[in-house]
Amino acid sequence: MKRGSSTDLKTTPAQSEPALLPQASRAAFMPSASIAAAVGLLLFTFLLPYLNTGYATNDDMIIAYHPYSGYVEWARAQGRLYLMSLHALTASAAHAFRDMVLIKAVSLLAIVLNFALFGWLVRRLTGSAAVTWLALLAWAALQRDSWEHYLITSAPLVYTVPLSLFFLSLITLDHGLEKKSKGMLLLSAVLYALTLHYSEMFYVLALCFLPVLYRHPAASWKSLLFHGAFWALMALLYAVWRATHPSAYDGNSLGTSFQFRDFFRTLWTYSLSGFPTCEYQFFGEVSRFSQFGGVSLNPLHGLPELTAWLQNFRHFEPAWLLRAALAAGVAWALLRRFAVALSFSTWAVIGTFAVCLVFLPNLPHALTPKYQFWVCQANSRIYVGTYYSFFGICLLMGAAACHLTAVVRAGLTRNTIAASFAALVFAGTLSVSAWNEAEVTSKAYSHKRWELVDDFLSSSSFQTIPAGSIVCAPTLKTRSFGCADPFPGYWNAYVLHKTGKALNILTSKEEMEAAFRDTTSASAPRYYLKYSADHNRPEGCLLFSPVRDLQMGGSAEDPVLAVGDEADLFFRAPNVRRILLFRDETGERAMEVPSSSARSFAFHLTGKAIRLNSVFAVNNPDALGLESVIRKSFRQSSP
Repeated sequence: MKRGSSTDLKTTPAQSEPALLPQASRAAFMPSASIAAAVGLLLFTFLLPYLNTGYATNDDMIIAYHPYSGYVEWARAQGRLYLMSLHALTASAAHAFRDMVLIKAVSLLAIVLNFALFGWLVRRLTGSAAVTWLALLAWAALQRDSWEHYLITSAPLVYTVPLSLFFLSLITLDHGLEKKSKGMLLLSAVLYALTLHYSEMFYVLALCFLPVLYRHPAASWKSLLFHGAFWALMALLYAVWRATHPSAYDGNSLGTSFQFRDFFRTLWTYSLSGFPTCEYQFFGEVSRFSQFGGVSLNPLHGLPELTAWLQNFRHFEPAWLLRAALAAGVAWALLRRFAVALSFSTWAVIGTFAVCLVFLPNLPHALTPKYQFWVCQANSRIYVGTYYSFFGICLLMGAAACHLTAVVRAGLTRNTIAASFAALVFAGTLSVSAWNEAEVTSKAYSHKRWELVDDFLSSSSFQTIPAGSIVCAPTLKTRSFGCADPFPGYWNAYVLHKTGKALNILTSKEEMEAAFRDTTSASAPRYYLKYSADHNRPEGCLLFSPVRDLQMGGSAEDPVLAVGDEADLFFRAPNVRRILLFRDETGERAMEVPSSSARSFAFHLTGKAIRLNSVFAVNNPDALGLESVIRKSFRQSSP
């Protein structure tokens, strides 16, 4: 048996790899354009909703306004030389746009490029269009998002760009070995060297070059000479920098007591948690989405998971069923008409490559005490490397389904196997679609806070605030879910970055108490800023007001009592009927806010001694009947 041979497994012509067939017969074994269109539609419907999301992690929140000098400090503190090079430039470029929709669009295009290059690479490694499309189908239909540090919405470009470079490096290496082109081999090595400027993951991913080399029997180890030289040079520079700048960061340092059990658990969890499983427990979760009654799969409090799962069937949307049916239909068509048996050498190549892609990206993280703690103590399941691992998982699933269907000769059994795989794809896609609906909806609602703050920063109300003013905004810090948690000082930096105006935005009780005791700031103008969201329709509302009286004594979430005679309220969702509930010196009040077709609009509220903490916007028209309605003149304007 020769290395790289494609004739190791004897098959009938109907089961052979397409590359072995005559040119006239090959077209019958190539999936049609309709398959490509269906897979593309699945990918499009998966990614499109993420255009409305925002920051998913604290890291992204910081990087958005971080200057290059900050990366230099990080490189010194963490002993990571690459943080000052392409890593920093790419991270900064990702946030060059001020509009979050553009940032997300560019980020999602980078993911689409990962997807396309992965398909190109699999096609070269397997020689099978069926395996390629099955792997791509699995990725588009079964990709499951997470609020953890997952690359669908976090770290835009920083890890997706180098993955594209890595896939291109593998493709050009395979092409260079096939054509015996030193220029292509050098290009492959240069592309790989660029990835080493992004993350330690790519140092260990160098092992992925070995199965590509194995595909070409005539190739020697010298073909990887350029790759080895670049790897050694970058590793030497990394080691020297690390020796002169010891890391104080537990995310890239070995702990004092290394536990193999924690290491293997972390590696296993981060590598395989992307595997699509029809899990029911997310139907019973209450901590993340319970405040949003309008979100699909709203958890049912106090019910067993199975009961919650059954009752939540009423929340199922037709789009989930359509996606699941489309994915299952594509899987059936590919397996029934285009399934091919893979040779032993092909399995050796793609099996080794897929296993490397599944486990190696998570190896550097699994060695560190930080991520071992996250997995073993904090129940973390997904991290950056999990995104890479899922490509390997999809390749294994596609190859296994294709091969198993092809090697069975009996027609009835072949149909049964194909139908079984299609049924699994249907169930998995339905489950994942339901999960992703809750994830993307919660991320979109989380981003409403930033959208409303941006509307406020572009309004005339903000222009009237003198620099150095005190703005009490405790509700801007209130954490609802996820890893995007505004920390002390964040909103000061955010506003300064966006507008160039320095304000003293206080978000904690301790900050406010200290500011009220500080006699030097007694003359500074004081304002009140409140973010709130209706329980049933969490589009959100942002209230801004100059105050005539401000003192401590509110609730734990909003620990100040603010009184003012006017306020500007900012809204987002158009054509929504809203009722304002508030209290002033005359008592309880209810007032209807006129609806607007504008994407965002502001409403000016006036009164006497309005208790600003009490102002709340609801979407229930019955609220007008709770108290007497006092119609007042109002002014509506764009923020």
